[in-house]
Amino acid sequence: MNNETFSVICEIELQNCVIFSKLNLEKRLGKMKKYICLSCQYRYFEEGKDSGGFVPALSTSQEDYEKNAKCNVCGQKIVQNGAKEDAELFLSAIRNPQIIVVAFTAPSIRTSLGEMFGMEPGSDVTGKMVSAIKALGVDYCFDMNFGADLTTLEESKEFFERIKTGENLPMLTSCCPAWVSFVEKAYPDFKKNLSTCKSPQQMFGAVLVNYFAKKLGVEPTRLFVTSIVPCLAKKLERVRPGENTSKVYDVDCTLTTVDLANILKLKKIDFCHLPDADFDNEFSLSSGAGTYFGNSGGVLQSILEENAEKQGKALTSGLSVGLANIKECKVNIDGKDVWVACASGLKNAKLLLENIKSGKNKYSLIEIMACEGGCVGGSGQPSSKGDSEIVGKRATALKKRADMQIYKTSDQNVAVSQLYETYFGGVGSKKAKALLHVKRQ
Repeated sequence: MNNETFSVICEIELQNCVIFSKLNLEKRLGKMKKYICLSCQYRYFEEGKDSGGFVPALSTSQEDYEKNAKCNVCGQKIVQNGAKEDAELFLSAIRNPQIIVVAFTAPSIRTSLGEMFGMEPGSDVTGKMVSAIKALGVDYCFDMNFGADLTTLEESKEFFERIKTGENLPMLTSCCPAWVSFVEKAYPDFKKNLSTCKSPQQMFGAVLVNYFAKKLGVEPTRLFVTSIVPCLAKKLERVRPGENTSKVYDVDCTLTTVDLANILKLKKIDFCHLPDADFDNEFSLSSGAGTYFGNSGGVLQSILEENAEKQGKALTSGLSVGLANIKECKVNIDGKDVWVACASGLKNAKLLLENIKSGKNKYSLIEIMACEGGCVGGSGQPSSKGDSEIVGKRATALKKRADMQIYKTSDQNVAVSQLYETYFGGVGSKKAKALLHVKRQ
């Protein structure tokens, strides 16, 4: 591989900052005493050689903020340092005839990848995306929406059970690793409120190395599992303690939308003129609910629709925008009227958590996505250069894709139902708990 060429390509859509060590931080910032994270507005203090603490920033002032800083609270502003290594690892696996390379793509990738090749924001390039991935030499290409359907079913059951017992409410969704990290580090008292469900990335990884490898008749170590996602924090999530099952890592490599585009350019694949291709059959079925995961509010909406269907009624209340762009609504769960809310951006998340601390909370379920607009605005996506209209076009196209799905809710997905019947033994079963959930410390 021409490292110099790849390095140049990686500069094309490099985002705003990098991950670096404390020593590197001191070199870059001149031993700066403090800086403010633009995402969660937490200020990190350096006190000599020892780390100080995390305290709420009272101002959004950026006078002490260096754009190359990475927030250790929420994990945001971590960008493509390591992209080259991930790409080399992925391409090495493809070149190895002893390895079976499996890739799966997150919902929002299909409405943003085209931008890297001059296409209009919001272009739905699902077929070309699959064709491009196969052209690289991937053996199997699957849709992560299947994993999102698993997440919806497990998280819906967990929420239903918490409503019955009244314990650990409000339940906080756990699909966004930057949000999970933010809760653990900035609001550790609320760790017990986090859902125990893994994200779709980690659920799918567990299914591939435990179920799919067995079905193929190969050792899990022969599978090289690659997720293609809009999120840089997913690169850290795959190595988190408690996320992995039958081998060292269930997901061996994580590529962002930008990583994938750069690899395609490096390989001189003419993306815009590729024919459409279909996902491989094993996990090709998914629901509109799973597709919604790419938009802010999608996880929450999917859980509510799932619970409504279980109760034999339609979801009558939709999310409406409330204070500070926090969306909320009241729904009936198991005969109880409960409030739920969602927000994107950790500034809004702080408002919700501070209300819980002060006793003003009225919610039973809260969904947070760290990036504005949800995954469609993720830090691993093509840069929108602050243009919210671009992110909006991606979200609109993703909703159209969701509305096109034959199955509207996750339990209607016959492939998911079959997997539960033949392998897991039911939603929330002992095996499902072992493979699809984590133990919160």
